[in-house]
Amino acid sequence: MGLKPADIQCQEDLAKLPFTEKTELAQTQREGELIGPNQCASMEDIIRIVGTGGTSGQPMRLAWTQNDVRGYNEMGARALWAMGCRPSDFVVNCFNYSIYAGGVTDHMAFETLGATVLPYGVGNSRRLLDMKADMKVEKALYSTPSYAIRLASVAEEMGINLRDLNVKRFLFR
Repeated sequence: MGLKPADIQCQEDLAKLPFTEKTELAQTQREGELIGPNQCASMEDIIRIVGTGGTSGQPMRLAWTQNDVRGYNEMGARALWAMGCRPSDFVVNCFNYSIYAGGVTDHMAFETLGATVLPYGVGNSRRLLDMKADMKVEKALYSTPSYAIRLASVAEEMGINLRDLNVKRFLFR
């Protein structure tokens, strides 16, 4: 575009900047680009590829560098602290550990905070409830609100008293 930082002096100047639509990025990935035109680091510097949830269509791939991961871990740990999570917490992480960014990246934010993490993921609710009933340690559940409701429903079907699970904190995203 031939713009220099000095060319943007006020809010109206933002109209001079090129704007990329999410649909354009998604199209380039469907056409075979690993990341697409928003890739701003070399493959030698990219250490992780994660994906969006894909709730509005095909998941989009995102590239992370070592610096991105460090920054996310720090920001995530601070957000978890603001949510009430502490290093003494034992957290059952019920987010997806596949390409979706939430499971692994949030897991690492819990570790950065100093919390103990059980990387359970999603699904297999009966097995999780059996395992949680055996663990007498106080727990925090990290999940979507809808999955927590699902777990409560399955616990009721199994005849498990929710208080016996010893979940003392719920962390929802």
